[in-house]
Amino acid sequence: MALEKLFLTYFDVGIYGVVGCAALLIVCLVVQLLRVPSKFAAAALGLFMLRLLLPVALPSSVSLFNIPDLDSALTHAADFKKSYCGDYEIALDIPGDGGEFERVTAAGVPALEPEEWSKYPDKFDYRAAFYTVDENGNILPAPTDMEALVPTLSKIWLAGVGVMLLYGVVSWLRLRRKLRFVVPDGDVFICDELSQPCVAGFLRARIYLPAGLTEQQRRHIVCHEREHIRRGDHIVKALSWLAVCVHWYHPWMWLFHPALTSLMEEASDDGALARLGDSAREDYAESLLALSSKRRIFSPSPLSFSENDTKSRIKRLLRRRAAPLPLTVLGAVLLGAALVLCVTQPLGYTAAI
Repeated sequence: MALEKLFLTYFDVGIYGVVGCAALLIVCLVVQLLRVPSKFAAAALGLFMLRLLLPVALPSSVSLFNIPDLDSALTHAADFKKSYCGDYEIALDIPGDGGEFERVTAAGVPALEPEEWSKYPDKFDYRAAFYTVDENGNILPAPTDMEALVPTLSKIWLAGVGVMLLYGVVSWLRLRRKLRFVVPDGDVFICDELSQPCVAGFLRARIYLPAGLTEQQRRHIVCHEREHIRRGDHIVKALSWLAVCVHWYHPWMWLFHPALTSLMEEASDDGALARLGDSAREDYAESLLALSSKRRIFSPSPLSFSENDTKSRIKRLLRRRAAPLPLTVLGAVLLGAALVLCVTQPLGYTAAI
């Protein structure tokens, strides 16, 4: 029973989350076109990711889902929780029913208001109770599609979560196996098994570098990786992967995780250049290019950071121009407004449990 409740809780979160995820990704794309620093979009997606993991109701008058048509569509998406299946009877609260309605509701069957059970509540303006009678003559509430399907769906969901978590753990163990033999070098570690630098660890994140880097490449990459650690990106990425594991059946989540990872990489590039100075931009891009040319088949863990998407990052760096302050403020306001609209539920929303 606990598994079914947990599934329904995250099912509800996912119904609203998938729409909010799509809307927020679109806003992030618009903000990126305005050349607003990536750290703002990364922060917005990171906060939204936490919302996907926290099964709590946040009703708000400014929620995106207060739009009647959208709320109605999402409500119908979960209609299986209120529709009935199998053989059942209906007792109606109308004069002349012989006391059937009172007898059924007295047995514990819930009475539904017209808008809860009828597609035409203006024509059928009376309450109803859906019930069945067992072989002993006991009156029982009619089973809903939810009660029929949720035990199976919850097991499928849990199996999917288990597979995703197993993949994350196995890939993490494979990376840790590569990092068994490292050479400390100051506050970083050199590993011959790596072709790309990475950050690994949670409470004590460490920077691991491949052997053979020049002094300039080392300085650039270490500065970049320190930005990841300073911003807590290694923790955010692990939680983002956990959100993907929980909502693995939502296709938008498979865009959300790489989008968040890419934005965190760009934000760390920006932070590194802020420390190195804008004059180091071309040399920094050359360091990224040199690392990409050394790439071997390397399958990083979804729970760690490694250098990826190098081509688009280099293009962005070479075209990089700071956005005017008004555009930056506008982008931050847009992201903040979109976040509030997308993380809250419509007024009157109640959680599944």
